[in-house]
Amino acid sequence: MPDVTPGVMPDDSQSGNLRHVIYDPDSDQLVTTNVFGSYQEAAEWAAELNDVLILPIPVPSSQVDTGSAGELDPEDGPCDCELPGYFCSGVPGIVARMESGRLAAGASVERCDLCQRFPSDEAARQRLVELGLA
Repeated sequence: MPDVTPGVMPDDSQSGNLRHVIYDPDSDQLVTTNVFGSYQEAAEWAAELNDVLILPIPVPSSQVDTGSAGELDPEDGPCDCELPGYFCSGVPGIVARMESGRLAAGASVERCDLCQRFPSDEAARQRLVELGLA
């Protein structure tokens, strides 16, 4: 596991809006397009790498349009759109492929059909534009 200075590792339990990325300062690029839900998960992934940094990324909360989806229950855990992976945008309710923290060139933006936090795909795209991610 990468060396961690005491007090530097973020406490993931206190902020549900933190994601983590793995950054290589030598190449000034992200090592992967994966976005990790916890520091520990990112550290496990980066265990075999040398000279990389695990950076916390605060994720702004989106305004929730419960519409036909009803009330979201935080005790149910995160929606699938919030789990780390290839199409995790880092914004709850939005499914899109990201590169270096921004919308990938030519990538489509879709609202998550499971949690329905946005009324349409266009509203989801507009939210990324508002956040400066598209």
